[in-house]
Amino acid sequence: MNILARDLPPLKISNWLIFFLFICVMFDIRDNRINAVYLFFTVYFSLYIHELAHSIIGKCFGYVTEYISLDITHGLCKFKDLKWLENPRPQFYISVAGPLSNLILAAVLLPIDNTASYLNVIFGCFNLIPIMPLDGGHMLWAILKKYTKEHVYILHTISTLVGIYAMYFFRKNYIVLVVLFLFTLANAIQSTRSQDEW
Repeated sequence: MNILARDLPPLKISNWLIFFLFICVMFDIRDNRINAVYLFFTVYFSLYIHELAHSIIGKCFGYVTEYISLDITHGLCKFKDLKWLENPRPQFYISVAGPLSNLILAAVLLPIDNTASYLNVIFGCFNLIPIMPLDGGHMLWAILKKYTKEHVYILHTISTLVGIYAMYFFRKNYIVLVVLFLFTLANAIQSTRSQDEW
């Protein structure tokens, strides 16, 4: 267990996330239940597993994780070396590891907790949408980069079109709609430029 703990990358938790946990605790105390806290730990445990999967596959390719961070709206696996973004093969496998881990976790949790399983299915599938900066966008970038020099322009153009369709699909979910709008807007702007980095 000690060896495993030493192998795990450092975990950084934002102050905002701690504050959010405090709010969940207050809600549960008020309602005399543990629903909010349980949901909190379900969501952010799943998010941690997602980022840890990126880290493990990155390590298989020789990339060391500097740290994993969790914030209210996202998680981050920070590699010490960004060269994984330059090589399509590790970029694809590192990116697909996150959503795949959530789908596997969903299958494991299905007999235990339907809600936790459902959340992981949604989380995994959402991250597979081919729009930057989601994992699906990185996977598409890796595939395009292998076959064309115009991968940046094509990627952000496709991401913009996918984002528009996804916004229509999630038009009744205002939170997801706003997130997708921001991603789509960023991709639309990026598609007009000739940068090689996101």
